[in-house]
Amino acid sequence: MTVRSFLGRVGRGITALRVFTLNALFMLGLLIFAAFVIGLVLAHNAGKVEEGSVLLVAPVGALAEQPPQPDPMALLSPDSDRPAATQHVDLLRALRAAAKDSRIKAVVIKSADLGPGLARIEEVNSALAAVKLAGKPVLAWGDRFDQTQYLLASNASRVYLDPDGEVAINGLSRHQMYYHSLLERLGVKMHVFKVGTYKSAVEPYIRDSMSDADKEAAISYLGDTWARLTGLIAERRKLKPEAVQAYADLGAEKLREAGGNSAEMARRAGLVDEFATAQSFDEMIKKRFGADREGRAPRYVTVANYAATLDAADVTTPSKVGIVVIDGVIMEGASRAGVVGSASVVKTIEDAAHDKTVKALVLRVNSPGGSATASEEIRRALQRAREAGKPVVVSMSTVAASGGYWVSMASDRIYAEPTSITGSIGIFGVLPEIAEPLSKLGINTDGVTTAPDAGQPNPATPLSDHMADRLDQQIRYGYARFVAVVAKGRKLSPEAVEAVAQGRVWTGKQALEHKLVDKLGGLEDALAYAAEKAGLKDYAPVYVVPERSSRARLIAALMGADAQGKTLEMAGPAAPALAGFMQELELLTSRERIFARCLCEGL
Repeated sequence: MTVRSFLGRVGRGITALRVFTLNALFMLGLLIFAAFVIGLVLAHNAGKVEEGSVLLVAPVGALAEQPPQPDPMALLSPDSDRPAATQHVDLLRALRAAAKDSRIKAVVIKSADLGPGLARIEEVNSALAAVKLAGKPVLAWGDRFDQTQYLLASNASRVYLDPDGEVAINGLSRHQMYYHSLLERLGVKMHVFKVGTYKSAVEPYIRDSMSDADKEAAISYLGDTWARLTGLIAERRKLKPEAVQAYADLGAEKLREAGGNSAEMARRAGLVDEFATAQSFDEMIKKRFGADREGRAPRYVTVANYAATLDAADVTTPSKVGIVVIDGVIMEGASRAGVVGSASVVKTIEDAAHDKTVKALVLRVNSPGGSATASEEIRRALQRAREAGKPVVVSMSTVAASGGYWVSMASDRIYAEPTSITGSIGIFGVLPEIAEPLSKLGINTDGVTTAPDAGQPNPATPLSDHMADRLDQQIRYGYARFVAVVAKGRKLSPEAVEAVAQGRVWTGKQALEHKLVDKLGGLEDALAYAAEKAGLKDYAPVYVVPERSSRARLIAALMGADAQGKTLEMAGPAAPALAGFMQELELLTSRERIFARCLCEGL
């Protein structure tokens, strides 16, 4: 082969590669455009609400605190037919509108796929009460209810259960794995620094069981929450709270009396009214309220589709109340799956503060805290927004504790649901030391320093007494600062804060009694007060979220940047434990040393 012919072949290969690449990019762009057009068409068709429709409340998983980032490639995914998470604010708006909308004749609740979050359900309860007050039927069906799912279903005037179903009201619990013996066996030393008798986030590393203080706090807030849950169920089902307690306490005996039939056990206890399969229930709804155009199914309209029609009306409202969401563990840097990055949130707050159409801000908090530094960065950004003339109101969701409480201090008012988990005013630091296990493997570390703390802390070398003393002082200073921030934000004396601090966790109801929050209420109450503070009579609530460019979304889709979220989806029932492990691992490997984090989860 001559050099000329070889170069000719190389040139033709490069040309073919260029043509292929351009065609591939063209086809990818075409697919994205097609997906975008299809999405617009589907959204347009979904926005039609027919006369005689029935609003279907059928959330899958926990109610979402904020909408997902728009992704035109999502329609091309094999999971595109999976139901999207129901947005909490969409559900509230849909129910409020349905109460007044003559086209909506009834509401049907199918809550058997609902995830945890008692505090969010509390607010949905009041919205459903408005529907019933308007004289519209509210009916519920499920093949199995846990106690959170049943709390939502109990709002219905009639509750239907599959003949082979179950109502699992078994009480509340809090369990934690402890690693002290394992770490000791491996030779891993955990250097722990903390302030707060009840600050239990470090206990898994230094104990093999719950401390008495942690048990005391847990019994208190779990007991208060359980009393609230059983009281609400009893009130709606016209039962005595003692009867609901007996259902949980004497489950085996009551099941035996029902011949081992869980559905019959629930019916005898007064928790359900009738048995119905999914098909027979839908057939009953169809006969009572009418069928769709094909005549095959009830005339259901989903919450997402109905809310889309309300969004169109909101576009004409010039004034907005912005919703900034803190949902996850708070850390420094950019937000990522399961982690709220202070840099991302600060930018979001600053953008909203400079947006003339956003007249006030509501901070929606669903976080156990995390980095003390990151929490303070977010609090300062909110304070700057207030100084710029924007009212800031906090709405606590399922959990707003430790760092999640810290960020709430720059606000004009704090709302919490009775079952919100909050407080946990305390600070800690954890440093693992793995010098001993490394030495057993034949790996040793040696070197020289020019000062006592050079190269410290280093997990591969023993922690010096001098560095340990410095870290202990930093933790104590951080705690005093946390108390001072709360004292200033809540207009309390440091002594009053200290009396309810020490890392202790409270329910929203208990927090109100201790003046840690201002009012019991939910997101709608916070929005209304924020609008009032801003002097607005007509406004639209809007989520203020950090923008991701189309390029960033495309890279995430192609390169799997959301792999952690996908992994959790695949984990199924083990997802909460896996998520907790991944967050703990990130905490231990973080460059940050001081944490305002609560070992607590929303119920």
